[in-house]
Amino acid sequence: MQFAGRAVAEDRTAVVLDRPDRRRFALAYVRGDRLRGALVVNAPRVLATLRRLVAAGASLDDAFAAVQI
Repeated sequence: MQFAGRAVAEDRTAVVLDRPDRRRFALAYVRGDRLRGALVVNAPRVLATLRRLVAAGASLDDAFAAVQI
C-alpha cells in the first residue's frame, strides 16, 4: 500500500482502479474539483501516474482517463 499527495478527512474519495482478480486497487482523494491524493495497492505504475497528476493539480476526470478502469 502506498500513498501520494495530501488528503484530509473532508476530501471525497473515488475508486479509480478496482482489479480484485489481480489484487490491485486505487483510490483518489478529491477536494473541490482537484485531485489531492491517491492510495494505491499493488499498482506501482498507477501510483506514479497519479502522483504526477496530484502534483499537476489535475481533476478526477483526468485521473479516470489516465488509469482507464
